[in-house]
Amino acid sequence: MLVRELPELASELLRVPLVVTQVWGIDTAATDGRMIAFDAAFTLRLAADDAAPGSPGGTLKAVLLHELLHIVCCHPERRQDRDPLIWNCAVDYVVNNMARDLNARLPEGSLIDRGLAGKSGEQIYQLLMSDPEIKAAVIESRRLYELADTMLSPEEGDALCGGAELQPLTRTAVLEIARRGRKALEVVLRKHGRWSPDAELGALDAIDRPAPRWRQALSDWCQQPCRDESSFTRPNRRMLAHGFVLPGHSGRTTHGIVVGLDTSGSRWDHQVMACVLGQIEQLRDSMGCPCWIVSFDTKVTARRQLESGESLVAADVLRGGGGTDFCCFFDELETIRASHPQAVAVIITDCMGRFPKVPHDQTCWLVPEAFAATVPFGVVVRYDEQLDPTPPAGAHPLTQRSFSWLAPPTPSIPS
Repeated sequence: MLVRELPELASELLRVPLVVTQVWGIDTAATDGRMIAFDAAFTLRLAADDAAPGSPGGTLKAVLLHELLHIVCCHPERRQDRDPLIWNCAVDYVVNNMARDLNARLPEGSLIDRGLAGKSGEQIYQLLMSDPEIKAAVIESRRLYELADTMLSPEEGDALCGGAELQPLTRTAVLEIARRGRKALEVVLRKHGRWSPDAELGALDAIDRPAPRWRQALSDWCQQPCRDESSFTRPNRRMLAHGFVLPGHSGRTTHGIVVGLDTSGSRWDHQVMACVLGQIEQLRDSMGCPCWIVSFDTKVTARRQLESGESLVAADVLRGGGGTDFCCFFDELETIRASHPQAVAVIITDCMGRFPKVPHDQTCWLVPEAFAATVPFGVVVRYDEQLDPTPPAGAHPLTQRSFSWLAPPTPSIPS
């Protein structure tokens, strides 16, 4: 219904993982900005209320729109170190005003104030924090509002998606949804003759500008092939069983990472190399895929397939010298892809050498910030050897963490 009525905006929803759960702590709906979770009993109750005779309907659709707008506006990421509850209240005012402008039927008691229309979440947060009486009233109103949603942490979102065997969106994918959703939102609101959310969308620009650090950029790129594409050629079987025809997933899966080390001239600082290889090693372990490491200059000087848990840093592959010929690496890559066709290539290089004439897809060039990089194909990720010189410590953010909301607390029984 949402896609049919608001196609410009709601089409972005098809890219967002949806999780139905019975985890205590999520009584209604929730999002961490990369996925949307619904409580099973809550969802069935809203669906029954919408289908009841005489009901205007649309409440479940309005809740789904509410969560989508949180993702489009990057509200979980913009929270930073603000008070979680007050921030959630502030951004609820933002998305509920937007939903009202889009003719969504919001239930009674929802946090909505038309006098705040057009203000950003940050501006509304400041208003709530500056007046203790208003702040207390809003918290009490939200407590009484039975449809209040929850803003999850990334760790909680990872755990929920892991339990449903789904992959949360990467930051790159979230920013793409925000960029496209922002344009669609302006078009739809103006079509309805409503306000233009200048302040809220201006706040989004601050997120869009800075490029992600090399670790995050490399992580997003390596996982991108894991993202399934939605297609009606493979309908969603779970929804088909209930009479809904929605797109199914028909994407590619990463079967391995092939790391190419340009060892020409032995220019690599070993501490920097340990940092870069350590990051790729953690990506390999978190993705659970095989990994090959290939060192080369004008010819391949070493190749090893590393077992799970085996360190790339300890691999004796820093051998070579002379010039650089990338063709020999890609010849080796094609040999590996004969058995692992979806393996991605990450080449650590300064991009000074002879390139093959035939493009090779799924290639990432990891280049020091100080070097100009002109490549005929693939993507370039830059890292700064001075700002990030040591291997990462502790668990990588992609590692699954335990979820704290496993069961409700056991009530105390008086003796």
